[in-house]
Amino acid sequence: MTRFAKSNNNIYQLVYVSSATKPLELNDIHAIEKVSNINNEKVGVTGVLTYCDCKFMQFLEGQKSNVDNIFSIIRKDRRHHSIDVLRQDFINERQFIDWHMKYTNVDDIHDDHGFLCHKIFDIQSHRLGVYEHALESITILMAFKNSCSEKIYYKR
Repeated sequence: MTRFAKSNNNIYQLVYVSSATKPLELNDIHAIEKVSNINNEKVGVTGVLTYCDCKFMQFLEGQKSNVDNIFSIIRKDRRHHSIDVLRQDFINERQFIDWHMKYTNVDDIHDDHGFLCHKIFDIQSHRLGVYEHALESITILMAFKNSCSEKIYYKR
């Protein structure tokens, strides 16, 4: 696995949600994760994917051209539709530095003590800008989790 420097003013982050064309099984999601890991590592893109109630949320980060290229492939994938970009901006530090693509279930999203939130904050300092992006990411993740009804999602 490629290791990236934490700070780089050219880190572009894109966050989107989409709807699955049909309900997916856990093995389908793991297959997406596996292929994404391979493709993203080749171009230095990192990120996280979560899924519940036939909805995806994905964070992608890396050089803008690489993120845009990966996202153009994602947009063409027929396993989902209604793609809505929630955020696209340059950030000061990667938030998912060790993950070319990691599937995590929504149980790992908590505003105070969940694994995914700790992952975001573990690599962050409290410098202005870095901390603000981390808080925005947590807010987006919590909104996604809260949109999931009746805990219909897959455990890892």
